[in-house]
Amino acid sequence: MTINEKSISIYNARQHNVTFDHNSISSNSEWQDGAVLPFLRRNTVGFKNMTVRVIVKGDGREEIIRNTSNLLGALMEPVVLGLDDYNHKFKGILKSYKNTELSMKRFHALELTFECYEFGETVRKSGTGTIKIYNPGNIESPCKLSVTPVTASNYSTISGISRGSKDGEELPVTIERMVAGQVIVLDGINGIFTIGGVPDSGIDIWTLPALKPGLNEIVCSAGGAGMTCEVMPMYM
Repeated sequence: MTINEKSISIYNARQHNVTFDHNSISSNSEWQDGAVLPFLRRNTVGFKNMTVRVIVKGDGREEIIRNTSNLLGALMEPVVLGLDDYNHKFKGILKSYKNTELSMKRFHALELTFECYEFGETVRKSGTGTIKIYNPGNIESPCKLSVTPVTASNYSTISGISRGSKDGEELPVTIERMVAGQVIVLDGINGIFTIGGVPDSGIDIWTLPALKPGLNEIVCSAGGAGMTCEVMPMYM
């Protein structure tokens, strides 16, 4: 097991087992009194709860307690977790923990419960004017789109990276002004929108850029614009 790419062996600890649920969901659908049919909306996805049980060892009880303390200290901020024999990563925050002294002077068991999300390796695709990119995740996944115009244009649109949270309807992104060679970055992974490296208010976008599961088509109305899209696949 790793915490931010560092093995927990530095705390004389090892992963014992893992139990986790799939992401929680909530429904905003409703069936109003007197209505013939219900009003159905897309479900909202929430955190995945995951409990990792680790065994912490040391040369005597005091060292085991210190190793446990150091491990917990590394989990006070959001972290990326890597699990033994599991390809995907998990990013989240420690929600609670429970320590059990199985053998007071030899090893303790530490149960760590996280609120997190699961993601896979980044997928990248480049193209001109139009990109077709496959998102291997099974839920909507954040993406980063970089656009390099070859000519200047006003009120250009980009489709395929933004949709309504309630109904999933396509919502085009509008760029007020494009300048040849000035890179536009729409980063839904880190929540940053820039033009020429500077945050810009001339970008009209309703949601953070994201791709639906499966094949996606991204189209820029500014002819010949170079585009590169990166998607971080997310999983239930």
